[in-house]
Amino acid sequence: MEKLFCITIAGMILLIMGPSIQSHAQEMASYTFLRGPMGPQVCIGRYSPPTPDNVSGVCDGQVMDVVQFNASSTRQSADRLDQTVQALSSIDDRLAQTNAKMDRLIEITAAAQASTDRRERDLDDLSDSIEKRFETIPDELLANAAFRNELAKLKEDILKEVEKRYQPKQAPAKK
Repeated sequence: MEKLFCITIAGMILLIMGPSIQSHAQEMASYTFLRGPMGPQVCIGRYSPPTPDNVSGVCDGQVMDVVQFNASSTRQSADRLDQTVQALSSIDDRLAQTNAKMDRLIEITAAAQASTDRRERDLDDLSDSIEKRFETIPDELLANAAFRNELAKLKEDILKEVEKRYQPKQAPAKK
């Protein structure tokens, strides 16, 4: 009975003192969580597990209470969140500027296309007008073959000159 009583006492001492004397470490990310005499703690740095010479293990770094660690982590997370929000805001600003430039480019392109279309219509109208003017020349004047040939040649020259001057300008070739 004495033996049983001694074994029970020894077991209870190990059970009560075991977790506080011999820290149990759990690795999580780059931190080591320890169970020590003051409650849960965090080793920020390198942790050397318990050895026969050193029953509690060694933390080469800062040891913090879990509440302090949680507060510190929360502050760091808030700082990182602020940095991320600032980066995203900067990206959003750049995208807004790019969108504004794209809108302006679209407006300029549409205006250039409208101008080109107007120029082509004007060329067609001018060519039609010249054709109609030559068609209204009285037949008495066209009776002379030499005069008729000179008028036809003049008409062709005028139309070529108009087409040359109103021809849409070609965009320069890209290098």
